[in-house]
Amino acid sequence: MHNHPLGAAHQDFESQAPNYDLLIPKLIPYYHQQTQVLLNLIPFASSDAIAVLDLGIGTGTLAEAVLQRFPQSRVHGIDFSEQMLEGCRQRLDPYGDRLTLEQMDFSHYQSPERPQYNLVISGLAIHHISDDRKKHLFQALAQSLQPEGTLLIRDLVKAPTQRLESLYDRLWRDFIRSNGEDDALWYGKHREKDQPAYLAEQLQWLEQSGLHHVDCHWKYWQFAIFGGRHNGCAS
Repeated sequence: MHNHPLGAAHQDFESQAPNYDLLIPKLIPYYHQQTQVLLNLIPFASSDAIAVLDLGIGTGTLAEAVLQRFPQSRVHGIDFSEQMLEGCRQRLDPYGDRLTLEQMDFSHYQSPERPQYNLVISGLAIHHISDDRKKHLFQALAQSLQPEGTLLIRDLVKAPTQRLESLYDRLWRDFIRSNGEDDALWYGKHREKDQPAYLAEQLQWLEQSGLHHVDCHWKYWQFAIFGGRHNGCAS
């Protein structure tokens, strides 16, 4: 396995894995609604046999939603956390060989010699890597899409101004505290380890990677769902 650019965050994910599914809706506003928004943005018929890459699959929340909505789909999930992958494997066991899992540091993902996908999804993962890594990753993901393929990212983004960042951070901490969690603890981990990028810059990077119809589809405070599509010409 590659060395992690995430430092101590890796240990956090390993330790949080068993309780992650119960914890995350208490930390992320509209978490389950975000999943449905992303699912509804997938531009394929439910009967289509789509090949899907889930980058930072975690415990498999997005993957499970896709496997249910698209019964002919197959999902390849990548994550660096052994414990997360084990939880994902147990959760998605009923889907059998429609799911394959790979343990790797996705910041090193390269498209050459890998299969191409109809759909690439990522949930709350890409903000863990540096902006330079994000740019390279977007290029690789764009190259991994089949003609008419779609990339959809659900992630934490940086507020466009310091005033908005302060407002969003206060509202976020209020939300965490209202769910009985320690907002100082979780906000401290965010400030120490997360590397969110400006949404506008990420949309620009997606366009520079060759994707079309790039847009932010949903946003609430510093949480956003955004992406783009392959233009349909064979590469």
